[in-house]
Amino acid sequence: MTALLRVEQITKAYPGVKTLQEVSFSVEAGTVHAVMGENGAGKSTLMQVIAGAHAPTSGHLIFDGQEVSFSSTRDAAQKGISIVFQELMLAPNMTSAENIFLGAEPRSARVRRSGRVSGASARRHAATGYHA
Repeated sequence: MTALLRVEQITKAYPGVKTLQEVSFSVEAGTVHAVMGENGAGKSTLMQVIAGAHAPTSGHLIFDGQEVSFSSTRDAAQKGISIVFQELMLAPNMTSAENIFLGAEPRSARVRRSGRVSGASARRHAATGYHA
């Protein structure tokens, strides 16, 4: 099976510190992966590079056979790549589903009237793919 996403030799450096050094892996469609490591190992930085929140210093992202370069999380979301940031109290007055879809809420008459995302609506939206 061909990889849907390939991360090739991704490096991310900030002044005085290299947070990622030549990270490579691939993901096939329909698979689930876990990224584990100690605090400060670069897990969040790697996910942010993949999701377009940060540009890599060097390396390549290959999505569906083509090299991609995301200028923003919205740009990555248009390809179906999204991230839920680990901010624990982003919007404490909202449900988990509402926090996950913050900025990309399902557009339905029911949501517009109530201002809330229903669980069923969020599940339908997630099942059909996240697209901002």
